[in-house]
Amino acid sequence: MTQSFSLGISDVLATDDALHSSSVIALFRRQAALRPFAPALEVNDRTLTYKALDARSNCVARKLVELGVHLNEVVGICLKRTENLIIGILGVLKAGAAYLPLNPEDPPFRLGWILARAAARFTLTDSDSKSHLPEGSSELLLLDWQSAVMDERECDDPMELPKAADLAYVIFTSGTTGTPKGVAVTHGALFNVVTDVAKRVSFHEDSSWLAITTVSFDIAALELLLPLSYGGKVILASEEQARVGRILAGIIHRKRPTIVQATPITWRILLESGWPGSPDLTVLCGGDRLDRDLANKLIARAATVWNMYGPTETTIWSTAERLVSGEDTVTLGKPLANTEVYILDQDGRLQESGEVGEICIGGAGVARGYINDPELTSRYFFDAHLRGRGNVRLYRTGDLGRWNERGKLEFYGRLDHQVKINGFRVELAEIEQVLQRCPGVSEAAVLGVGGANHQKRLYAFVVGSHGTEITAKHLVMHLAQYLPKYMVPERFWLLDCLPSTPHGKRDVAGLQALTAVQADLAS
Repeated sequence: MTQSFSLGISDVLATDDALHSSSVIALFRRQAALRPFAPALEVNDRTLTYKALDARSNCVARKLVELGVHLNEVVGICLKRTENLIIGILGVLKAGAAYLPLNPEDPPFRLGWILARAAARFTLTDSDSKSHLPEGSSELLLLDWQSAVMDERECDDPMELPKAADLAYVIFTSGTTGTPKGVAVTHGALFNVVTDVAKRVSFHEDSSWLAITTVSFDIAALELLLPLSYGGKVILASEEQARVGRILAGIIHRKRPTIVQATPITWRILLESGWPGSPDLTVLCGGDRLDRDLANKLIARAATVWNMYGPTETTIWSTAERLVSGEDTVTLGKPLANTEVYILDQDGRLQESGEVGEICIGGAGVARGYINDPELTSRYFFDAHLRGRGNVRLYRTGDLGRWNERGKLEFYGRLDHQVKINGFRVELAEIEQVLQRCPGVSEAAVLGVGGANHQKRLYAFVVGSHGTEITAKHLVMHLAQYLPKYMVPERFWLLDCLPSTPHGKRDVAGLQALTAVQADLAS
């Protein structure tokens, strides 16, 4: 029997008031009015109340409106993980605009390209981060020098009221064309996942969420905005703290958060540091495949463990599964509220239960598309006429899956060469195209190879132009100008030619075999 699954909104809304709203910023405004002196944000042992966060974000919003920022306009945010990051995001949303998170550690060329593609006229930044932005990429608004002003005066909320179809944020991910692509997410899509997850994890006024994810990874939106929508507290950790298991374990022990969300590799790092667990902690794990061994270890150390799945294009998470200890394969579970998941064959026909096909997702979480790129949008977002369901708008994930006999979604790998590096989606074609632009390189191939703890490692293979000397250092320096650190391969091999199959396709097995018999390039 053919299967697809969806849930109704009545299953997940945490309060009746949420029925009258279509945005998380409306939920935050309500909490700021109801609980002005409750703790909202903790950064480096300093706490801001809802009143303080509300007042400061009002000032940012008012300034943006005065500058002429309008509904659905994209505003860049290039800030380190301080209170100003949260103030900036809330301010942009209050102004009716959509925020564009930028990682200050990414190459300036990449940041400038993203700002241009998103047509962002303004970027919120500070004196520490502004040097990472290329000159002239957009008009910069410095928040650090405005903080004192925001402390001393209260600004009126401009009260822009975005509708469900209006943009909330734009997140850029790796692209197969050699350049990043910007996923445009609406308020309705964000509202849908926030309300669902809040209900699932029983988030309430006494709950706290330890936020450890870089803001340019879409799951950070859940960490930062869900707690503020439901009267709880965000505990903001730095990226450096999140990378070191011993430090992260110490923060969890001292701060006692009720929710932590992370990728499988981060949970492994935490366990390897000797973390004994937290009996009151709810664990969310997603961004990459969760194996049974890791799942059982987390279940033994936490109150609740959820396996989460979903691409950026369908807004953070699309399915969830509450896990119990066992030996069976960890599944992706069932869809979130107002979400439909279909398994289609290569001709777009529904697969029967148990048959493997492409996972395609529809419903409230589906993004508007790729910003300012209608051709790419039409390639991945499409209208399907499904038997017994009529026309539905779907997103092609490129993931293979099937519905098992228990009605749970199982993951079966990728249709293409996309890999995950600590939760970040990486298109190998993007790295290859940047490598091929390097002086002295005529051809290039990149593989994602399984390493320790099931973490993928990037290996690169290059063919040099005649008479050109190439070193790993030369290649890394070139890549670092255009790609974030997690997309730079850790090893390089110089070849006379790239191996191919008898049919002229890339010989992946041949490339992998070369790593065992040929030394890589010295740096």
